Amino acid sequence: MNYRTLSRNIGFTLVELLVVIAIIGVLVALLLPAIQAAREAGRRAQCLNNLKQNSLAVLLYDETRGYLPPAIISDELPVWQTSILPFIEQENLKGIIDGLAGSSLYSLDETIRHIEVNSYICPTRGPRSIISIPGPSTWAGAPSDYAGNLGDVGRLQYPDEPLENVMFSTCWSVRRPPSVNDLRPTGTIVSLHKRYDSAGQLCDECQGCNTETWTNALELRQITDGTSKTLLTGEKHIPREDLGTTGQDLANYVVYADTAYWQGEGSWNQCRGGGPGFGIAQSPEEPASKVTLQGIARQVYVFGSYHPGVCNFAYTDGSVDALQVDIDEYALGRLCNREDGAIAIAR
Repeated sequence: MNYRTLSRNIGFTLVELLVVIAIIGVLVALLLPAIQAAREAGRRAQCLNNLKQNSLAVLLYDETRGYLPPAIISDELPVWQTSILPFIEQENLKGIIDGLAGSSLYSLDETIRHIEVNSYICPTRGPRSIISIPGPSTWAGAPSDYAGNLGDVGRLQYPDEPLENVMFSTCWSVRRPPSVNDLRPTGTIVSLHKRYDSAGQLCDECQGCNTETWTNALELRQITDGTSKTLLTGEKHIPREDLGTTGQDLANYVVYADTAYWQGEGSWNQCRGGGPGFGIAQSPEEPASKVTLQGIARQVYVFGSYHPGVCNFAYTDGSVDALQVDIDEYALGRLCNREDGAIAIAR
């Protein structure tokens, strides 16, 4: 037997080898999108689970305190996401924050400020280090990808009052001028103080409050549109150009969108809304709004995600859902408004 001839017969030619490699390459190219889609589906499901955990924590807070957590108390004081920490198995972190913050959360030690809470991070957007440019370095900290529902902000486009006078009426009923009392917040994560002055106006004593002394006026029974038809929280839009950046550029009136979960420097950090002119961001590339509110020329008001085509939300009954980013803006506003009597069905 000619072994040399047999060896040549069972070997691969260069052409055959190239054909096999090409076939493998085509198969990989065909399978890669499916693999990526499967991975994204898993990340999206985890994001929904995060919102589920956080919404149940809000409901436990309500069950314990008798009212929903306030969006913010004051610029340097606890926000809703610090208030619910004990209900997502973060009692120790809440205790550290309460113990070290003093009169301002910005006095927190840097190590504490950068402790991440897994259920506050969307896996598609992923963990990142927050830098503070050009705001104070004390603003930097562990981020959150979720925001409270401040209500139907679309109505702010056509009130008699100019936007500059609306002030914090989008989510904060303290310090608002009496002329815009009709623009009180209509969402579910808002700050409605129970304290009133002798004239019957909401008082401005928020600086002396903390999570134990603030009594929020919003209770579940006041969500008259129904808890299963009213949004509680959702993914907040963070333009890709802002990812990892927080703070305010006061010289140019710019507010950056990516903020620490404990940061209360303004309502825009912890809340988002919907309505005419304030639809869900279509993509992470969508820039921040140029609309002026309280003198700020650039900030983010809207919900948005890094999931293709959808944005995840939690309802006030604890259920969760992924809404299409092209949902009708009026329908979104109705879902954000707890008491307008106009029920929107999005699922």
